[in-house]
Amino acid sequence: MNIQKKVCNLFMWLFVIATFFACESSQYDSGMVRLFRKGNQSLKKQQYKQAAYYFTEGIKLDSSFSEIYNNLGIAMYHLGEYEQAIVQYNKALRVDSVLMDVYFNRSNAYFALEKYKPALSDLDILAAKYKDTTKVFFRRATVHLQLKNYPKAIEDLNEVVRLEPKNADALGSRGYLNYKVGKLADAAKDLTSATEINPRQDLAFANLALVKAAQKDTTQALDAFTKALAINAVETYTLSHRAIVYAANNQMEKSWKDIQDALKYDADAGWPYLARGYYYLKQGKKTYALEDFQKAKKLDKQIEVTTYEKLAEEVKSEEVKVKN
Repeated sequence: MNIQKKVCNLFMWLFVIATFFACESSQYDSGMVRLFRKGNQSLKKQQYKQAAYYFTEGIKLDSSFSEIYNNLGIAMYHLGEYEQAIVQYNKALRVDSVLMDVYFNRSNAYFALEKYKPALSDLDILAAKYKDTTKVFFRRATVHLQLKNYPKAIEDLNEVVRLEPKNADALGSRGYLNYKVGKLADAAKDLTSATEINPRQDLAFANLALVKAAQKDTTQALDAFTKALAINAVETYTLSHRAIVYAANNQMEKSWKDIQDALKYDADAGWPYLARGYYYLKQGKKTYALEDFQKAKKLDKQIEVTTYEKLAEEVKSEEVKVKN
């Protein structure tokens, strides 16, 4: 999972509609009602294949009950069948277009498929109706984050903090975004608050370290990294960024150790390669550096390597000038 998804620390809420009262109506087939109930019991037990079977069989008996499509969509989502989940959510909305929970569930399926614009459209519908529901604004902030629309993501997190001033996840996420847009003082304030409310927020400490490093306060940056790693010693994001700070301050042995540890814990993450690229850049190994920057970007498209690449190219250009 890339850090931009992870940093907001969001849960995938899926709304199971189990309106048994509605099922009691004589307008619905009794066999469908029985299968719907069985399907919901299977959902609660996380028996998703069995749940999908019951819901599918129920629909064969009566296709007029919108909630059964929603719950079939949930079962398919948990089975990793995101496209099929969307098909079922669409059917639910064709039966009942004001079934709001389905829009939320469908947005999660779109998000899983990295179809962020339709995910955003569904959340816009919900945000217009539920103006005091933090999970809608929190979820929409995550989608804006994936689209790199940081100001919009901050606006949504502002709403979450307005409604829940002590929400450590929201404060930590907003702090990260303020760091991304260069509002370092605001970022430091939010991240500090997040860690005070929940001292187990390792990513908040890691991002606070990045803020302190950007403010040229290396001592406090390294202290924050230490606190983050005391909570989660195997987090590649934290190790990789501490390696970059070490390299920036010419502590090359410590930088290399963090890079090796990060690669040991997760060689498929992009962050260790970003850190190693920067390490190579500091060592004057420009070709190796560019290769690692490209690998980092390939493994995690949310990693922004443009600044590092430009720095490497500038150094290369200077080398060519000297040779000539």
